[in-house]
Amino acid sequence: MAGLSAEIAVDDRARALGAAVSLLPVGVGLYALWQLWRLFAEYGAGRVFGREAQSRLKRFAWALLAAALLAPLVRAAMSVVLTLGNPPGQRQLVIGLSWDDYLAVLLAVVLIAIATVMAEAVRVAEENEGFV
Repeated sequence: MAGLSAEIAVDDRARALGAAVSLLPVGVGLYALWQLWRLFAEYGAGRVFGREAQSRLKRFAWALLAAALLAPLVRAAMSVVLTLGNPPGQRQLVIGLSWDDYLAVLLAVVLIAIATVMAEAVRVAEENEGFV
C-alpha cells in the first residue's frame, strides 16, 4: 500500500503510529457508509427525491471526495511510519498518485454534481406544487 522498496522494521511504535494514521480515513469511510445506509433507507421507503435523500447523497459524495483526496496523503504518511524504525538513510517518504486516485476523485465530483442537480429539481418541483 505504501509503495516501499526498502526493508521495514515494524515495531510497537510503528503499529501505534500506523493505527493513528489510519484513524482519519477509516472515520471518513465509516461516515460515508453511514450516509449510504441512510440514503438506501430513504430509497427503500420510496422517498427517492425527498430532501433527506438528497442531503444523504450529497454528504456521501463529499465523504467520497474526502476519502479520495486523503488516500495519497495517508499512503505517504504510512511510508514514513513503516520506515521510521529503519536506520538513517533507509527511511523513505513515498509520494504517488495512481489512476485509482483520479477515478475516485472523478466519481466523487460526478456524484456531487448529480446530487446538486437532483436537489435543484426537488426545489423546482416543490415550487411548482405551490402554484397549482
